[in-house]
Amino acid sequence: KIHNKKLDDDYYDQLLSCYDNLKKKNLLKMFVTFKSNEPVFMTVFGILNSKSIFLHSGRADIADNHNLIGVYTMMNSLFNLSKQGIDTIDFEGINSPNNSKSKTK
Repeated sequence: KIHNKKLDDDYYDQLLSCYDNLKKKNLLKMFVTFKSNEPVFMTVFGILNSKSIFLHSGRADIADNHNLIGVYTMMNSLFNLSKQGIDTIDFEGINSPNNSKSKTK
């Protein structure tokens, strides 16, 4: 459960399928932070030319409000996107409490 809601497996299956298609076309970048060889936080960005849109982030239970894993991952993502020629990143709409940490819902 996330935010006291049951995960919708069908939704996430469709989302991952879309992400896979975007990745095959080089229109998607995902950044993952690991701790002890376990993924603990990830960010996903859509890419089009020199522009990017923040789509999604997710975390394991270890990445909580008592550490900076999420901040580190986001900043690392931004630095890497910049190094790859991205000059504009769209974060609009991510702060809605109905969106949680996803722009794709």
